[in-house]
Amino acid sequence: MTTRERIVQASRSNDLDGILVTSPENFYYATGVSPHQLSVSRIPGFAYAFLDLRPQQKDAIITMDYEAPAFSHLHDRLEVIAYDTWVGVKTETEWRSGQDLTHKTRLLTALDQLKILIERRELTKARIGLEMKSIPVHYYQLLSQALPEIEWIDVSDDFILARSVKTAPEIELYRDLCRASDEALLAVSRQVAIGRSETELIQIYRETCMANGHVPSSWSMLGSGPYSSVLQLATDKTIRDGDCVRFDGGCEAGFQFYKTDFSRTWIIGQADPELIQLKQVLVESQRKMIDAIKPGLRFSDLFRLGYESVKQHVPNYTRGHLGHSISLGPQTADAPLISATEDRLIEPGMILCVEVPFYMAGFNGFNIEDMVVVTEGGCDVLTYRTPHYLPGETR
Repeated sequence: MTTRERIVQASRSNDLDGILVTSPENFYYATGVSPHQLSVSRIPGFAYAFLDLRPQQKDAIITMDYEAPAFSHLHDRLEVIAYDTWVGVKTETEWRSGQDLTHKTRLLTALDQLKILIERRELTKARIGLEMKSIPVHYYQLLSQALPEIEWIDVSDDFILARSVKTAPEIELYRDLCRASDEALLAVSRQVAIGRSETELIQIYRETCMANGHVPSSWSMLGSGPYSSVLQLATDKTIRDGDCVRFDGGCEAGFQFYKTDFSRTWIIGQADPELIQLKQVLVESQRKMIDAIKPGLRFSDLFRLGYESVKQHVPNYTRGHLGHSISLGPQTADAPLISATEDRLIEPGMILCVEVPFYMAGFNGFNIEDMVVVTEGGCDVLTYRTPHYLPGETR
């Protein structure tokens, strides 16, 4: 099943005639291509993808005249429609003659071209899916004014549902993404020491990610001591004896948008014995969860397994979820979450971030997190290269 087929299947209960895609991530998910300006600006209207769900109908993309030729190779499966922009593209003949041979009396915007497409395909009174959770109110109003008889149906959650089970090519991409980010953090683990700064370490991570062919996520954090329990970017703070050092982040696939999210926490030097014991509890609880993952297990049961394992040793432990699905973003945590209220069953092809954190404000913090792909018989850990314990670290 392709990614397009997955979104069509996920939205089938809505009885739609088509789906209008406006976000960069879902544009790529539905079509396999990424419009440049839409991806950079995230402003709806720079490009549209229209999935025509009626039999024997071709999907369409609407993009700027400056970019449309880049998609000419897609004409066998997509109708590529250009709208006019401020760029002022001319043909060679126009350049040589010094004349404007198109004689346009009005420039057609993306919304103009969308309206023309809908009218030409006789869909002016259709039921069309729209990502309402990611589109601004003012732009929804523009769509409604331009196409007043369309019945717009929110398909935001349908995309998340579709993306929660990966296709074979997606899984292969994730294996490569996880290799890149995992090898980058492995390089960091070999340099962690008292006196090294957080910024030095995160720079090692970034450079190794890029050397491995992927983009380090800008939000990747690294904190030590009291800042290991804070959501922050790396600072010039140096690591001290007894500090916890926590990394939490990943890398991204550029305009393919897929991203990773995993974490390690190391205890450096002569640590508080109770911290050592706490880390052991968290690591063992996360391992129990990973060992239990298999198709048919409820997410809520997986949550309870990890949660109760920690609470046996930390009676006041509280946590809303112990992991999540992940796909193209922009957020890192997609549904389904590994939570007490999620009764969905785990399925083969899901990629999950399994995490057991514990944060202590002003002191130290932990996150024990790995990415796994669910198989027919269990799961494979994708982030297996970077150790949870450094050489010589007390267990």
